[in-house]
Amino acid sequence: MRTDPFDALIARAKQRPLRIALPEAEDWRTLAAAAKLLRDEIARPILVGSKDAISAAAREASIDISGIAIEDPSASAHVALVAHAIADAIRG
Repeated sequence: MRTDPFDALIARAKQRPLRIALPEAEDWRTLAAAAKLLRDEIARPILVGSKDAISAAAREASIDISGIAIEDPSASAHVALVAHAIADAIRG
């Protein structure tokens, strides 16, 4: 029986869930992905954007984002770290 490579990747990620910054956090698809990553203990997502706008989008889409960190670059003392995380994500 062959093992699905994606299943192996997920299993490896669950061994040591890393933080992942997710921009475009007002998009329901991003919110759903973040909720799944946290729920399945694959990663520790950080939603990047306006806390009010992200919370409103989550409510509108009926997606529970409790327990997920939200980092608002315009109000954050960690703005340089957020920018660096986004740049790293873009570079791959």
